[in-house]
Amino acid sequence: YGLGGASLNGLLSKLTRGVRNMKVGADIAAAAMDPFRPLLAQIVVTKRCNLSCGYCYEHDQVSSPIPFEVLRGRIDEFKRLKVVFVTLNGGEPLLHPQAVDLVRYIHDSGMIPMMNSNGFLLQPKLIRALNAAKLYGLQISCDGMEDNEATQKSMRRLRGKLELLAEHATFRVRVNTVLGSDSPEEAIEVARIVLDFGFDAQCS
Repeated sequence: YGLGGASLNGLLSKLTRGVRNMKVGADIAAAAMDPFRPLLAQIVVTKRCNLSCGYCYEHDQVSSPIPFEVLRGRIDEFKRLKVVFVTLNGGEPLLHPQAVDLVRYIHDSGMIPMMNSNGFLLQPKLIRALNAAKLYGLQISCDGMEDNEATQKSMRRLRGKLELLAEHATFRVRVNTVLGSDSPEEAIEVARIVLDFGFDAQCS
């Protein structure tokens, strides 16, 4: 069909996501039949963050990452409980030196790995590594069009990262906007840009 490289990558990404979505649907349906099966578990892998946003209380800039062996033990417990989704949180989880290994370990344990990130550390090599590790979904934050005293997570800083994700990611991408950290008009503009990339947009 004369598809260019970017279009072909987009088509392959959609096909990959379609196959994964079928598995996710089956896992959710199975969990719905078991009242004692957790649907989602979140795990903090480091308190350290590369940003210092005014509204955030879930970070510091000094903590060491939690050791991989400790996190592996917690993931093993999630497996025992038959958790469906496991989300890696921070701080900034991509600051953990074994973030990709954690994604892979969650997937190989039969669960669905997701991650919340500010997106600032994303590069093509890292995105491809997350693809290979079978990350299912990445949520990144973008609160407005420009930085202000409350947030550094602006579209001016993050547009290039969204472009990289559109080009390379085979996992789902959702962008969350924290209402109140910028004007409502800027939040709407962020959502429009995010949807134009083909990503999901939400507010909190």
